Amino acid sequence: MLFIIRARCTSILPHSTTCTRTTTRTVFSTALRTFSTQDSMMTTPHADQIADPATKAASLASWLLQASPALLNLALARRTDANAVPASRRAVVVGLSGPQGSGKSTLASHLVTYLHDKHALRGISISLDDFYLPHADLTALAAANPTNPLLHGRGLPGTHDLPLLLFTLEQLATHWSHPTQTVAVPAYDKAAHSGAGDRSPTPHVVTTPCDVVILDGWMLGFSTENADTAVSNLRAPIVAEFGRANLIDMCTRILPTPTSDWSNVHTRLDHFVHLVPGNLDQIPRIVTMWRTEQERALVKARGTGMTDAQVVQFVQRYVPMYLVAARDLAENGVRFWGVEKVGPVGEPRRAVRVKLGEGREVLEIVEVGGKKAAVGLLAPVLSAGL
Repeated sequence: MLFIIRARCTSILPHSTTCTRTTTRTVFSTALRTFSTQDSMMTTPHADQIADPATKAASLASWLLQASPALLNLALARRTDANAVPASRRAVVVGLSGPQGSGKSTLASHLVTYLHDKHALRGISISLDDFYLPHADLTALAAANPTNPLLHGRGLPGTHDLPLLLFTLEQLATHWSHPTQTVAVPAYDKAAHSGAGDRSPTPHVVTTPCDVVILDGWMLGFSTENADTAVSNLRAPIVAEFGRANLIDMCTRILPTPTSDWSNVHTRLDHFVHLVPGNLDQIPRIVTMWRTEQERALVKARGTGMTDAQVVQFVQRYVPMYLVAARDLAENGVRFWGVEKVGPVGEPRRAVRVKLGEGREVLEIVEVGGKKAAVGLLAPVLSAGL
């Protein structure tokens, strides 16, 4: 059986009119001015003619498993080994990290489909977004921190129900030991309370154990070794806008400590895939561009959504975290994986970094600790973007 609990569509729309590009350029340039040269102002959105991003995601899913077969081998090995003792069988938990609008949820859904269709592996895709705190708790959190805009609304560290995430991951990973039971996976309704969002009263119910659990999240894998140093490296306009104490609080929440829930999420991961812009110096601009394209697709599909200016304002709140941790994750990999896991067949944890161009084309696939995978054969397939 195939499970895809949540897969956000990241369709990219072509932008053909001069008027649209000119208006967007003005909005972006004005709103991103405070990020100075460290963040590079947006001048114009990516306007390539993008065709069928779902097909491109499916191609990347298959190529990813060929270029870096560790995930597939890990899942197959566990299933084979566990056949003798079904109760010891444990799902492979995969972390999939990538900026907003990078296509991670679409990729996750196609990884699930590919593993099922090609290798008869049962998979499930869930999202970090579905583990936000309920609306009442988010409201209380904002009230308790009236001068900290980073905690006003969902999204940033401190706004997730990490104990629930840890509990759910463990239940999904060990579902084979009690296959007749069900696992409840929360769902988050982002449209509730006029867009503020709330946890849905009806969770998704998983009835059949899975071989692979894919958890995607925009800040999955983020960490920093020293909160004070991380904030000191930010430019003055950003510190002035959000407040030094607030930024230090944000960074402290992702410090890799043995007792933190955030670190314990990382220790649950058997495999990690990181989608990252190839130009790390341009992360704020690229994320704004991708998120704008994503929102335009939503507006076209549903008739409602944020304007370009609203998207810029929305992303601005996330920029400090990207500057603090996205580069660190890309350059240093996931920190605090805990004690090296020895599974049923003694497999090590593995990580893969997928570098993307501004049109989401694949530049390279690197298995961390291994060698680069050539993407020459894949480039024509994904050259229009993911």
